[in-house]
Amino acid sequence: MKYRPDIDGLRAIAIIPVVLFHAGFDLFSGGYVGVDIFFVISGYLITKVICDDISAGGFSYAVFYERRIRRIFPALFAVSLFTAVLAAVLLLPDDLALFGKSLLATVVFASNIFFYKISGYFSPNAELMPLLHTWSLAVEEQFYIVAPIVLAVSFRLKLGWRIVIAAGLVTSLALSAYSVEDYATATFYLLPTRAWELLAGSLVAVGGLPVIRNRAIAEGLSLLGLGLILYAIFAYDRETVFPGPAAVLPVLGAALLIYAGPARPLASRLLSTRPFVGIGLISYSLYLWHWPLIVFANYYLIEPMTPVQGAAVVVASLLAGYLSWRFVEAPFRRPPKGSRLASRRTIFAMAWAGGALLIGGSLVLWLNSGFPGRVSPQVIAIAAAADDTSPFRQKCHVKEARRFAPGEVCIFPDGLSPDRPIVAVIGDSHAVELSYALSQALAARDIGVAQLSSSACPAMLGEEVPRVVKCLAQNDERFRYVIDNPRIRDVVLVGYYQSVIGKIGAERYYAALERAVSTLTKAGKRVIIEGPILVPGVDHPLMLARATMFGRLAEVPALSGAPAQSLDAIKTAIAAIAGRTGAEVYYPDRTLCQDGTCAFLRDGMSLYFDSYHLTMSATRLIAPGLAGLIATQAGGGL
Repeated sequence: MKYRPDIDGLRAIAIIPVVLFHAGFDLFSGGYVGVDIFFVISGYLITKVICDDISAGGFSYAVFYERRIRRIFPALFAVSLFTAVLAAVLLLPDDLALFGKSLLATVVFASNIFFYKISGYFSPNAELMPLLHTWSLAVEEQFYIVAPIVLAVSFRLKLGWRIVIAAGLVTSLALSAYSVEDYATATFYLLPTRAWELLAGSLVAVGGLPVIRNRAIAEGLSLLGLGLILYAIFAYDRETVFPGPAAVLPVLGAALLIYAGPARPLASRLLSTRPFVGIGLISYSLYLWHWPLIVFANYYLIEPMTPVQGAAVVVASLLAGYLSWRFVEAPFRRPPKGSRLASRRTIFAMAWAGGALLIGGSLVLWLNSGFPGRVSPQVIAIAAAADDTSPFRQKCHVKEARRFAPGEVCIFPDGLSPDRPIVAVIGDSHAVELSYALSQALAARDIGVAQLSSSACPAMLGEEVPRVVKCLAQNDERFRYVIDNPRIRDVVLVGYYQSVIGKIGAERYYAALERAVSTLTKAGKRVIIEGPILVPGVDHPLMLARATMFGRLAEVPALSGAPAQSLDAIKTAIAAIAGRTGAEVYYPDRTLCQDGTCAFLRDGMSLYFDSYHLTMSATRLIAPGLAGLIATQAGGGL
């Protein structure tokens, strides 16, 4: 296949925004679409190689996978080994054990499935996983397993490649568009909903579009393609529903640039210049190196990197990427004739040996629980707050595509007499720990608690929340359940106010909350609105543990607490709603905040198990006051 420098230049357009986005430069808010550009390039090149070889009667699986090993394995193994060593020095035990699992998944090219199971790409904890970026390599490798077989079988059965590829593209894109709202994490990580992006490149490779013979058309298409990519890079952000239809812009843009490239339009000539080609040549190594360096920098620095620190990491990534390309990638890809590296047997043997070494190391880290003896007992105790959650969080909490089901509502305690009253707690994930702690506080009164919690879906009526699975419908069903249940006399409404106000605005949210309260009071229910709490906004227990481990706690005063007055506007608004509707308000900040400050830790231990949620221990501090208010509202007993 003839070398095309413009494709290497397109790789530069892909990698630069990815690196800058990850380094925290907000201008490149949609920089993550660079991965989608890589998918199109990979689909084009791989399909072109396979189809050319099949057409010439010389396709060999051994040769194909030898090329893939030479291209992918050396740099990946080098970065994985470096990352494992640094992880063993820097990471907390639980983080190191999790890293061990991710390393195993990376080596067997299943890391996209692994990260799908444990985290969303934009979630705060994902940003401290050194091998998170390997999910895209796993998608490509899985495609490389399927593509040769499908193309070879299609050729043998005389099925047109264009039809087969187009059918796969349309099917995958439709699946991605259908599932991106309800199954966002799966859609992001998994091959079936990403394959269309690679197949877009494949379609160009097999001549799915007519050859461009008009220079003006080539110029127009290439400029359109570049414009689509740049728009996505600068206009998209973390809140963009992605991939799905939004991914069409960068994918189509990359496909148009590749398609128009042979006609040598201005955009392609620009991409063929030395600066773009030079960055494109090291793009694979740069992609591999930049993310672990950013993660480890953030991990040690505790707080987000400053622009200067971010720039320094970018420069370090460029240097590491160049050295890796020059001394790791190149010798394996183009070894001197007659050298041992030129032998296919040697390459396969080295791949097996390197894989075995990394798998062995991953198992050592995982099975030894990250070697907790490396850190002090104090650090272990602080980090343990991350696990201080309700024992029923997984079983009883509705999240992502799971729908509310009345028959699955958890009522605490088990075995509650059917003639005893129930308090319903309706809310987002902040209702989880509160439900269980409240049930413990009410146990002496033989009162049950029903947990009706749904991720990012606070208690309200008549409003949808962006990027939340059918919150409006979930609330309709939850409120109907409560209203129709005669055992439920008291209802506690819970929400992470700061989050929902940021998504739909204060006016809309307070109107929806008041609508919910009025609906319940008209149905004869007694309503208590739980007031707001201040949250650290960072993964508090693990940041606290890292700051303690690195001896840098004094450098991060924000971990201690924040002024209570920042809650005043929300408290005033919900007090007004309560006054108009006859509801009560319970203010947890009266327990958690003193002398104008809301503490994030007590006795050196975190009150939060992540960025936003109180630990079970902290929730038990506020639950007795809420239980007392429920009893008082009911006339001293139930």
